[in-house]
Amino acid sequence: MIEKAFYFSEDTLNTFHKRLSNKKSHVSVHDNIPITLVVREIEVLNLICQEQTANEIAEKLFISVRTVDGHRNNLLEKTEARNTAGLVIFAIKNNLVNPGVLL
Repeated sequence: MIEKAFYFSEDTLNTFHKRLSNKKSHVSVHDNIPITLVVREIEVLNLICQEQTANEIAEKLFISVRTVDGHRNNLLEKTEARNTAGLVIFAIKNNLVNPGVLL
């Protein structure tokens, strides 16, 4: 019987490790709002605030456009924002983005 095995280089394993450890990182946004955002959601939120399109965000973060859309939908749900403008307002109110970057 032949067993199947996979070989991953050390670089690949390190990349997997970094990505998995990033997903565990959460940021509590506000003491009286029981909401946590993963690091990637905050990255996407910052790029949304900089008027980046889903395609531009995907390219910059090396993820698919569908993944960007998924993060955006998660942000809308978690923040209870109604649209992208609501996400920007949420980011500013909670000091998640530097307003100077927006100007």
